[in-house]
Amino acid sequence: MKTKMLLLATVFLPALSFANCALSTGGWAGGASLDGPTTCTGAETDSVSVNGPLTITNTTVKTVSVNGPLNATNAQIGSANVQGPVTLTNTKIKNLSITGTLTATGGGIKMLNILGVAKLNQMKAQNIVVAGGDSVLSSQPVLYLNQTTVYGNITFSQVQNGIVYVSGGSKVMGTVSGGKIENQ
Repeated sequence: MKTKMLLLATVFLPALSFANCALSTGGWAGGASLDGPTTCTGAETDSVSVNGPLTITNTTVKTVSVNGPLNATNAQIGSANVQGPVTLTNTKIKNLSITGTLTATGGGIKMLNILGVAKLNQMKAQNIVVAGGDSVLSSQPVLYLNQTTVYGNITFSQVQNGIVYVSGGSKVMGTVSGGKIENQ
């Protein structure tokens, strides 16, 4: 009987540790759509779709879809679509679309589309499109850059009164459309 129980455990547990993306209540996230808090650690997977908070650490994911907060640390993400606040630390993302706020430190973003307020610290970014402000905090679209370089353009797409606040030697190498740069 012990052999059967051990065999059963080894059949189910590798599914959790293989992708290492699991609901906090158990379950495997390898390409599945999950409800509830989900954590991915040390994984490499094609996609993760979560209705609830998602935490990614030391993970490579091609596609992420989150309806809730996203917290990523030391991650590589191909494309992410997030309806909620995003916190990134030392994370690289090719294409990030957010309805919510963004706070990012270290790493880089190739293309950022945001409806909300973004704060980039010690980042490298290519192109940024800000659709509007966070209506809870401000209707004015705002982008904060600290020790950050934007190599491409910043576009405020739905308004003409956007503000890019720069500090710590931040640079915008391209143009700013629909807004202006102010030193902070």
